This record gives sequence, structure tokens and C-alpha cells, in this order.
Amino acid sequence: MRMTLPKLPGSPITALLILNIALLLSLLLVIFGAPLPRIEASFGGATVEISADRSWMIMPGQCTTVSWDLEGIQSVYVNGSGKVGQGTMEFCPAPGAATVSFNVTAGDGDSQTFLLPVHDAASYAGAWLPLLGIMLPLITAVWYLATMRLNVPPAHYGSAILALLAMLLTGLLLQAAQPALISMILDRLRSVTQNRAWHLLGSVLAAVIYVPLAIQLFRRRLERSLRADLVAVGACFAVVALLYSQAGFDSIGQWETWPQQAYFEGRPSKASAELVSRFWLLAPQVLASTISWHSFTGYHLVNFFMLWGALALFYGILRQLGAAPWLAFPATILFLVYPVNSNLMSLRSLHHTYSKLALLAAVFLVLDSRSNISRLRLLGIWLALLLNLGSYEIAFVIILLGPLLWWRRDRERFWRNLHLTLIWYLVPVAKIAQLWLLNLSDTNFYGQWNFALSPGDASITWDNLRYYLDIIANAYLRTFVYGWQEALAAVARNDWIAPTAVTLALVGIVSAWLARDTCPEDFPSRKNIIAALLGGIAFILPSIGVVMWLARRAFGLWRMYVYAPIGAAVTAFALIALLAFPLRNIRLRQTFIIGLGLLLIFPGLSRLYVQQGWFVDSANAKARILMQIVEQAPRFDAKARLMLMTYMSSDALREKGIKELDTNMFDSAMYMMYQEGRPKVAFFCIVGEYCGSSDIDINRDFFETGDDFSDVVIFLLHEDLQVELLKELPPELLNRGDASYDQTSLIDASAPIPPRAITMLSPALQIQ
Repeated sequence: MRMTLPKLPGSPITALLILNIALLLSLLLVIFGAPLPRIEASFGGATVEISADRSWMIMPGQCTTVSWDLEGIQSVYVNGSGKVGQGTMEFCPAPGAATVSFNVTAGDGDSQTFLLPVHDAASYAGAWLPLLGIMLPLITAVWYLATMRLNVPPAHYGSAILALLAMLLTGLLLQAAQPALISMILDRLRSVTQNRAWHLLGSVLAAVIYVPLAIQLFRRRLERSLRADLVAVGACFAVVALLYSQAGFDSIGQWETWPQQAYFEGRPSKASAELVSRFWLLAPQVLASTISWHSFTGYHLVNFFMLWGALALFYGILRQLGAAPWLAFPATILFLVYPVNSNLMSLRSLHHTYSKLALLAAVFLVLDSRSNISRLRLLGIWLALLLNLGSYEIAFVIILLGPLLWWRRDRERFWRNLHLTLIWYLVPVAKIAQLWLLNLSDTNFYGQWNFALSPGDASITWDNLRYYLDIIANAYLRTFVYGWQEALAAVARNDWIAPTAVTLALVGIVSAWLARDTCPEDFPSRKNIIAALLGGIAFILPSIGVVMWLARRAFGLWRMYVYAPIGAAVTAFALIALLAFPLRNIRLRQTFIIGLGLLLIFPGLSRLYVQQGWFVDSANAKARILMQIVEQAPRFDAKARLMLMTYMSSDALREKGIKELDTNMFDSAMYMMYQEGRPKVAFFCIVGEYCGSSDIDINRDFFETGDDFSDVVIFLLHEDLQVELLKELPPELLNRGDASYDQTSLIDASAPIPPRAITMLSPALQIQ
């Protein structure tokens, strides 16, 4: 006789339900079985007894009474506050503050720190929820990659909810065993994101994913004989090359490139706090310095290819949305030269260009995936969004509204659009959860002040509303009025008329070539033109959507208008197309659109050439100042502090393009060029205003307090940008404290010029 075993419940939901019950019971046993916290110790002749009357806080807001009895001590500090040897206090745990710290100094001077853990279920849950908010998108991404279920209804989510609950209970158990677990995880992540290899990894991943995708796209274009697209993308390359041809790739670093590279070479910087939340902020800088370690050639090469990549992707997006090549190409060039971003050609905007490139890549891949989805494309979408939000958060609102592109474009494919939307939101959800977790755990990170708004700050009042309306009005005026005024003014100041004319001619010739085979059916309808016009105008608001909430950034042009040219270029060409619509002859209509487009592109090009020239001249002026210091003091004593002072005002410095010397750029440049025999610190002083502090706050203001000048070397910057090594203290520093000053003992004037100073500054100084 054959025996059969009874079937046991084996569905995933049943298994997960059993697992959750087991985890919950384990957690309850841990909570109610935990002994009361107590510490007993002795050291250095001191005895320590510390206890609490409650081990676990179950409900939010619950507190415990902590008691201590210390004998034979000199002092005791409880959570940083001085106390006497015996006492009690009420302690209410909170995220990031779940332990009571006792710093005890014994009678013999020996000190020890004792940590009394007090478990708080609500705080643990509050910390693990955002952590799960990071993990859940990752798990969901793995599920999409494994199943590729994009054209069918979503799977049943009961199992997912139970799995999430099991993860939360597991987290609470882990937290009970190790209360500092979240802090340990964040500390580890912080050390990873501050590592040079991590930022280089971003570029390596981009190469691994996007190079094959680019090859696939190129082959598809060849198979379809879409030569027009290849010609347009090639012309974009030529336009960027012409923009760069006047300065080349050897000009020196511009402001923030100095401190960013110095940071990865060991100079302390506040960038370490910024990298906690902007975890791929310096990926392009690390790639650039890897290409060329002893010059800034790599920075210019990376910036060049990012500008070209942004153009190619913007053109591809317009083509995906139905624009003909002859219309998409000049709109793409206008996107590049649109007179809004005041720092586009500056290397200071490297991470802004990087984030814009990444966002355009994500949008292009999603649109391209509507009919040709693949795992490589999914990885490309997620990596692009990670690179974007990992370097600059301004695109949050754009990303939020991004799905409108494919929902409006293809309404019939409901399930595919739904899944693409879920895929699109995975990264921003994880990023928001990361910021939430950092704030809950009291981790210091860039932008943390935005989480400290009081209810009054967030409330809708007439003053607040008027403030934001002013910002919005300023954004539209800047985009459609002020920027064009600057562009027209730049035409008169443009000393690069010849390359500007060549660039404009190239755009015109390519646009005419692309328009040669156009038929009437390729021209957009009036309805589509109006939709593009309204969409471009509306896009300006989300393009500044995050920055407008930040009072310190709301009117910063170079930060605020990173994405505005996207909507502005679409608006401009939609308006031109609308004006051309009454023309019945298709050739005449095309001529009108291309001609008027070139008329708009010309002042924008002039402004960009003038901008490029200004930044190069500014960098070269700072290089001449730096080299004069290096030539007069090629080697410093290890204890020497370097002061560069000037009687010029801040406005005069700004006009000469050297205002950045009063930032952390000056100290970073000294750090970079000398390597060995560098001054202990270098700082810039404007007489009558201030001595600029570096970003690590180690400089003192010599014009407000007396000091010992025996370890200071002082240079004076004159109005003609000549630098003089002072042999005596200037009048402002005489009779101030100990006025001893002898620069000869602090420098070795006979030493050779540091080799790295030559390689970094010679392009600007034309040193052979």
C-alpha cells in the first residue's frame, strides 16, 4: 500500500505570515525580557554606578529616569552637560540619541566614557523605515530585472507587504542587539562616498552601461538609414569643438576645480559633509584628474564631452517626441546657447552639467524603452537617475513630472506606462529616504538646514506666497527678457566674431541640409506646436522647483537655471513654428523657421564666446598671481603661514576676475602646486574688509586681533596684479601684539620652482 503525506500550506504568503509571527514573538521576548540597564565599574580610584528604571520605551514620547552615584571623581558630564557626582535625570530617547553618555574623570585624572543604552521602539522604527525606503526600491529593481514584467498587470503585493514587515521586525531585532547599528551603517557609507575610488566607480559603471547602449543605438540608426540623425549629432560635436577652440584644453582650473582636486589629495574640506548626501558629486572631477593628474586638461576634456553628450541626448529626446531632424537640430543648438545659465562654460558648473547630462540620459532611455525594453536599458535608467540625484538635487520636481512625457505620448499602453513610472520613481524614492534617514540620525550633511524649518516657515502666508511669486516672476523674466538683453549686449563685446560666424554658418548649413527632403507631412500640426509652446513655458517652473524653496539659492543664477534652457529652447522654436504656420509653401515655412532660429542663436553664441573668454582670462589672471608667489617663495618652512593681502575692494577684485582668491581656492592652489615644502596654510586678506577664511575654518583674522607674526609670510597684491613679497609688516599690522616678522627664515628662495606649479600654470603663462 502506497502512503501519501498530507500537503502542508506552502504558499509564499503563508510562509511569510509564519515568519512574521515568529519575529514578532522574538521581539516581544527581547522587549519584556530585557534587564534594566545598569553600569558598575571602577577606575583610577573612582567608583561608578549608573542605572535606568526602564529598559524599553514602547510608545512614542515615553521617558526613563536615569540615576548615577559616582565617588572619587573630579568631574562628570552627562550627554555633554556638567553634573555632580550623584543625581537623576529624565531621558527621552530620540532618533540619533538613544544612549546616555557619561564622561567621567577620576581623581587621578584618568577619563573614561560610559554609554547607557536605552531602547526606544518608536525611534528604532523611525530609523528603520527610511532604511527600508532605501532597500525596497533596490529589491523592486532586482524584481523588474529578473522578471521584465512590463506589459502585464502588477503581481499580487500581499507577499511584498509581508516581506516588508518581516524586514522591519528583523531590523528592530538587530537594533536591539546593536543600538548603534544605524549609525555604524551611515558611518560606513560616509567613508565610502568620501573615497576617490567610489567616485571613479560612477564613471566606470557609466562606461560599462552606456557605451554598449550607444553602440546599439548607432547600429539601429545605420540599419534604418537615418543619416540625418548622425549628421546632426556630428554637427553638435563640431559646435562644441568650435566653442572650445578659442581656449583649448590647456587653460588652468577655474575656482572650485582647485579645492575639489585638493580634497582628494588629502586637504581637509567641507566637501566631506556634502558628499554624505551628494554621493556622486565629484565623479566628473575624479575622472578628469585621473585623465590628467598634473594639469587641468582632463577637466576640459570631460566638460567638452559632457556638453556634447547633453546636446546629443536633447536632440534624441526631441526626435523621440516626434520632431523632424531639421527642426530638432537648431532647437538643440539653441538649448546649448540659450542665454540663461551664467556659468555654463565655467568648470565650476561641472557637476551641474553632469547632473543635466544624466537626467537627459534617463529621459531618453525611458522614451526609447517604450517599444524596445531591455535589462541594459533599465540599468541605464536607474544609473542615470542615481548620477543625477547623487550630484545635485534640483531636478526632483522635473523627475516627479517626468512620467507625463510617456503617458501623454502613448496612452494606450497602460500597463507598460505604469511599470515605467514605477521604475522611474525607484531612485528618487530611495534618495528621499536617504535624506530622511540622515536627518533622523542627526548626521551632518549638506542641506540639512532645510529639514529644520519651523511650522511658521512652512505655513502658507501672504509674505511667503509673495516671496515665491517674486522668485517665479524673476525666473520667467530672466529666461525670456533679461537673458536676451545680456546676449544682445554681448554681441557688441564679442571679440570672437569670426568663430561665432563660422559656428552660426555651420548650424545654418546643417539645418538647410536636414530640411532638403522634408515633406508637408513632416511639419508638426498647429495643435502639437501649441502643446509644445505651453509645455516649454510650463517647464520653467519645475526646472527651478527645488531651488526656489531655498532662500540662500533662490536667486543664484548659475544654480537656478541649470535646466531652464530645456523648456526655453522648446518654447522659442514652438513660437517660431507657430508664427510660420500661415505660410503655405513648405520651403518658405522652413526657411522662415531656420532663419529666425539662427537669428536667435547668434546673440546666444556671442554671449557664450564672451563667457568662455571671461572665464579663461579670469583663470589666467589668477594663474599669474599664483606663479609670482611660487617664483618668489619656491619653498616654505613647515610652520610658515602664507598671507596674500590687497588694498583693492571686493568689487575691484570681482571686476578683474580674481575675487575667488578670497575663497578656499587660494589655500587649495597652494596645497596642490607645492606638494612638498608648502605653507602650513594660505589665506587672502582684503584690507578694510576681512581676511578670508578657508572652508576648514583654520585661519584667524589678523586685522581684528593681535597675533604673533613670526611664522607668517606676507605678500601684497597690487592693482596691476603684481605680487610683492613684503620685507616689513604693513602699517595695518604694526604695533599689534608681537610684531616680530622675518620672512627670510621661512622661505628658501634658492629652491627650484615646484614642477607641478609649472605643469598646472604654464598653459596660462606660456612657459616653455
